[in-house]
Amino acid sequence: MMALSTKDRRVLAFGAGALVVFVLVQFVIFPLLDKRKRLERGIKSKEKGLVEMQAMQSRFLQLNKQSNTLEERLSKRSQSFGLFAFLEKKAAEAQIKDNIDYMKPSELAG
Repeated sequence: MMALSTKDRRVLAFGAGALVVFVLVQFVIFPLLDKRKRLERGIKSKEKGLVEMQAMQSRFLQLNKQSNTLEERLSKRSQSFGLFAFLEKKAAEAQIKDNIDYMKPSELAG
């Protein structure tokens, strides 16, 4: 086997060190940085989704409250309530009853 000079050993050691650094950077550090970026993007996406869900929850609660209010008003209405009697009464109050020629309920399809 051939003996290497001190200069050749230094160059060989530098090359081996550079190769080790390259492998370390290429296969350890870059994948870790890429994974971190992916995680950060995922977190931002999840945060955006959370904000949207909170807005939808707020809207749902608002609509649910309105629905409950309507249900309460309907439950307080008398059982003998009739839509056409109500409309006739309101038309008389507004003094437009003489302008109404004909009212007929539409038939329910079903």
